[in-house]
Amino acid sequence: MYLWLKALHVAAVMAWMAGMVVVPAVLAVHSGPGTVGALRRHFSKVTGPAMILALALGLWLALDGGWLRAGWLHGKLLLVVALAGAHGVLSGMLRRMQADPDRAAPRWVGSMTAAVLVTILAIAVLVVVKPGA
Repeated sequence: MYLWLKALHVAAVMAWMAGMVVVPAVLAVHSGPGTVGALRRHFSKVTGPAMILALALGLWLALDGGWLRAGWLHGKLLLVVALAGAHGVLSGMLRRMQADPDRAAPRWVGSMTAAVLVTILAIAVLVVVKPGA
């Protein structure tokens, strides 16, 4: 059962991170009303539920694995909280841009893709290497 939950967790994380990488990349080059509406629909119907599933399964796996006191997990959780915060920022940005079609994406939005990718890499290193374990 553990391996099935882990596989589902990884799939949910992949779906969540796909949205977190693609949405800011698209907004950096094209933020027309049709694009923003499509991105917002995808974000609310796919990326958001994937985040919730990833977080719930991750908590379950951490409890089941007895890792709540592991330092590597604390580092991972800090980065996951940052990603969840970035998710909220993107969600709010899409909502505001859809409500005001003249509103442009902030200039820094393209940098968010790189920041998310670096964070994903750091999480992968922590999970695979488990420093201090």
